[in-house]
This record gives sequence, structure tokens and C-alpha cells, in this order.
Amino acid sequence: MIVSDLYCHFQVENLLKIAYPFFLMEKTVKNIHTVSSLTYQIKHLLEGHFKFIQVKGEVSNLKKQSSGHIYFTLKDASSSISVALFSGFAQKTLLPKDGDEIIVEGEISLYAPRGSYQIIAQKISKTGTGDLLMKLHLLKEELSKLGYFSPDRKKPLPKFPKKIGVVTSPTGAVIKDIIHVLSRRYPNFQLILNPVAVQGPLAEIEIAKAIDDFNKHNLVDVMIVGRGGGSLEDLFSFNERIVADAIFRSKIPIISACGHETDFTIADFCADVRAPTPSAAAEIVVVDKLALQHQLQKLNESISKAIFSHIKQSKATLSKIASSKAFLSPYSMLSIFIQNVDELSYSMDKSLQQVIQMKKTLIKEKEKTLALFSPMTKIYRLKEKIESIKEHLFSVNPSNILKKGYCLVFKDQTNELITSISQLQKDHRVQIKLANGEALATIETLKENHHEKRTHI
Repeated sequence: MIVSDLYCHFQVENLLKIAYPFFLMEKTVKNIHTVSSLTYQIKHLLEGHFKFIQVKGEVSNLKKQSSGHIYFTLKDASSSISVALFSGFAQKTLLPKDGDEIIVEGEISLYAPRGSYQIIAQKISKTGTGDLLMKLHLLKEELSKLGYFSPDRKKPLPKFPKKIGVVTSPTGAVIKDIIHVLSRRYPNFQLILNPVAVQGPLAEIEIAKAIDDFNKHNLVDVMIVGRGGGSLEDLFSFNERIVADAIFRSKIPIISACGHETDFTIADFCADVRAPTPSAAAEIVVVDKLALQHQLQKLNESISKAIFSHIKQSKATLSKIASSKAFLSPYSMLSIFIQNVDELSYSMDKSLQQVIQMKKTLIKEKEKTLALFSPMTKIYRLKEKIESIKEHLFSVNPSNILKKGYCLVFKDQTNELITSISQLQKDHRVQIKLANGEALATIETLKENHHEKRTHI
């Protein structure tokens, strides 16, 4: 709502609403108001209706009181309204100056001593800041849903970085403050500055490219990205999506340090660590060398003390052991074990001899069994059997029988052995086999049993 709108709205509508009941009351009740009672009723209706407003206009007649309160007039082309900015709110918001185009957020109040209304300001921003805040809010919601701010993806900072990268303006106080703090805390640091514009057109592109370059060439172990304080417009390069994307995809841990402690940017939420100021970022990125040396000295003393205490305790233990009965008279402790060993050795020898004797007996039995089934024994028996068979074969050999005066008779044509007279007929030719030859004969006479049989040869 601009000043002229508020003025017309108040003059035309609300004054009628305020005045009409009193006109009616005056006619019906004939009550006469005091100035204070009328002012109070107007104040009550006015402030109850305009509990929170936003008014845009130009600052003029600005006065700062020693109490910290600020008073000025907010005007446009045709109207004006008084504004009071009390010290409690003045410490938390933008302080205007004459000629600024601003937006005042607050409530309407009626100042009774003068019978005039005014705005009690709670927050002041420059014209256009509202759009920036809306843009910032929408981007913050979007990136939060995408997980850009998730604690799970925050990378730990290296404890002892060898190379520190800084993305900031080369001419501002930020780089000087960082170098000053690092020089004080850890003089042996190595810093690489990637200079960028930190506000103005295309600043966000330079910042994002600097972050990507550090990652592309793996130049540093950790980065500080930031700038000094300023207005929302001044800091807005660090609220752009391109910078948030570069921080999100960075493999190198990033410390964000934008503005003062009360300033927050999208870069702060995306970074692995947020520092309230650039100097604080330098405090975070490296340990204090003197403090570290002091800590190491304490650890060294503690370790040395522990080692000496352990050595002393070990010496006492060794001394106690050396003076013990075990060292002064070892056999008194070992005798029982020595005797046990001897007895066990004797038992083992005896048992072993018994086992050996049993094995020998078993071997002899096995040898007897093997002798029974020995191939040579079998061969000897087979030879005897063969000799017996040979004698038998010799005795039944026809040739040997023939030598005793016997002969074999075969049919001449068929070589059939003649064993019975019934196989012969008269005039059959037969072959007679003798011990030393053969002869042919012809059958002339056949005689069975004891009758005479003649053969013509």
C-alpha cells in the first residue's frame, strides 16, 4: 500500500466509520466528548484496523535522536506520513537516509498529543528487496528438497590442510583479514587466491567458475568462499543457483563466509561449514600452531611421565621376581615337574616296548600266514602235482603200452579204432599200429570169443 492509498482510504472510509457513531450518539444521547476520549476512540479503531502494513515511499526529514530512536517522513508525489523507528528495531534492520526509496513494515499508531497518525516501523528494506527475498525463499525451499542442505552430504574439513584456496575479491578487506589470521595461527600456510567479483553483474558466474576450477585441477585441500558484509542486494551473488550448484558438486570441502554473523546466504546452507565471518573462516580452516605445539608438549610430558612410571613399576616387579624362591632355588619348584617327566618317560618306554613286542609277534604270525600263501610254495606244490600227472600220463601213454607187445587196429578207410569184432567184416582192410611202425592187413576169418581168427597179411 502506498502513502496516497492509505491517506484516501483513511480519509474517505474510516473517518466516516469513526465519525458516524458519534454523530448518532450526539443526537440520541446528547453526550459531549472530550478531546482525549474522542482521540482514544479514534486510536482504538485505527490501530485495530491497521495491525500490519507495508508502505513504500521516499525518506525525507530524517532525524536521529541520542536515545537511538529515528524519526522521518515517508512521502510520494502527493502525500506523506510520519514514521517512528525506535532503537530496539533500529538495531535489527536497515537504517535509511534522506532520499532512499524504501519499504516500511509496521503498524499504524495515533500519536495523541498531536492528534496525528504515524507508522511504527519494525523493519525497513530497500525497494526491490521484497522480490529478492521472495526469490531467495523459493530457491531455498527448492534446494532443501533436493538435499543441498542435508547434513549427510557435508564433507569433513582436513585437520592439517597443505593448500588453502580462497574465492573472494582480491582488493577487499576479506583476503587481508584471512591472511592476517592465518599468519598469526599457522605461519607455514600455503594460500591460493582465485580472484572474483563478489557483487554486481555476472559475479555469481565468476564465483561458480572459481570453485569449479579449484576442483578441476585439484589445487587445494579446502576452500574459503566469501565476502564482507553488505545489504541483501550486495550479498545476492551468493544466493544464486549457479553458486549453490558449484558448491554442491565440489569434491573439495568448502567453508562459506559471507558478510557478518547475522547475514545468511544460500552458499552458507550449501557449504560444508558456515563461518560467521571471513576471519572466523580462517580460524576454522587451520589449527593454532602455538596451541598445537603446546598440546603436543603436554602430550609429550604425559607420555614421558607414563613411560617412566611404567619403567619404574617394571623394575620393581623384576626385582621382586629376582628375589623370589623360584630364582633363588629353582629345583624346589621344578622338582615335582622333573620327577613327573621321568616317570612319564619310564612309562612311555615300557609301553613302547610292549607295543613293539606285540607288533613283532603279530609280524611273525603274518609271516607264517604269508608263507602258506606264498607263490613259491604254490609253485612247488604245482610242480609236484605236475610230476605226478606226468607219471600217470606216462603209464597210460599208448606208445608205452605198444612197447609191451600190444597193437592198435584201425579201419583203413576211416581210421576208426577197432575195439570189437563186430566192427570187422571179411575182406576188410585194416591198419595195424605197432610200437615201432604200422602194417596193412586183410581180414580173412572172424571168430568171436575163443574161436580162432585168422588174418591174412
